[in-house]
Order: sequence, then structure tokens, then C-alpha cells
Amino acid sequence: MKKKNLKENSICDFANLSLIELEDEVVRIFGKNKKPPEPELHLQLLDAIIFRMATTKLNKKDILKILTDITDSSFSYNKELDEKLRTSNSTIH
Repeated sequence: MKKKNLKENSICDFANLSLIELEDEVVRIFGKNKKPPEPELHLQLLDAIIFRMATTKLNKKDILKILTDITDSSFSYNKELDEKLRTSNSTIH
């Protein structure tokens, strides 16, 4: 996906656009492997982010709360998207 087609209106947009570019590069560089490289990239990024959160003096309880909230929100949003897709697909047929 080309970055120039999308706008960076927030830190969240910037992070998502940057991740798209990083994923594209990882696939380009390591895509010949048998396994898709994106999951390994995501795990490495998560590890680095948690390490940096810990170095900013957040304690383990706070980091786990943040990660739990983000995970819950992501699963809820994915469920919402799936329901919208099912609804839109059922009205097409």
C-alpha cells in the first residue's frame, strides 16, 4: 500500500502507516521463507515496545492493564467488522 495515498492525521494513523511500510519491507526482504514474516515482525515489535514501556518506569501491572485493554478493544473491533461484513455480504446476495 502506498503511503502517499493515505493521510497522517494522528499518531495512530502514523503508526499504522509506518507498520504497513515495515510489513511491506519485511515481506520483500524475507518473503521467500516458508513462513510469512509478518507474525515474527509483530512479536519482535511487541517485545521492543514492552521493553521500552518498562524503561519508562511503568510497572508490570500497568503494562498488563494497557495490553489487556488494547487486546480487548482489538478483538471487539474485529468482531464488529466481521458482523458488518457478514451483513453487507448477505444483502448483496
